[in-house]
Amino acid sequence: NSKSDIVALDAKTPSATPHTIAAQNAAFVGLSKDGSSLVYLDDPGTGFDPPLFVASLTTGGAPLQLSAEASHVTLANDVVYWQQFESATKTTTLKAARLANPSSILTIDVNLDPFTDVVVAGQKLFVGSKLGLWEYAALTP
Repeated sequence: NSKSDIVALDAKTPSATPHTIAAQNAAFVGLSKDGSSLVYLDDPGTGFDPPLFVASLTTGGAPLQLSAEASHVTLANDVVYWQQFESATKTTTLKAARLANPSSILTIDVNLDPFTDVVVAGQKLFVGSKLGLWEYAALTP
């Protein structure tokens, strides 16, 4: 099911001790271009919309939770995009965070169809659903 422990090890230090980032049932999303940040989904216990985290591999410390419930996660150009289902309106909000400053979460669009797909191609962000296709400028790192 592509879920496992996520463990980091400094390959440049022969005596380095492995560092467990997520203890079990985590899903690896990707790394920043320079390898300093790791993005992963944690085990929600329910199988639906797991929590989304970013961990700094250079500074250590506790991973930062970007979202308690994330779906359709995309990592492109050191920016992570995800969708959050809003139960009150039964729609989806598209959010993003730059890995250089993950605590600053941006809202890209609201009231999207829950089955929206996101694709980053070059400098463009495409958001498509059964209602249409929208084009935005992709965020820069």
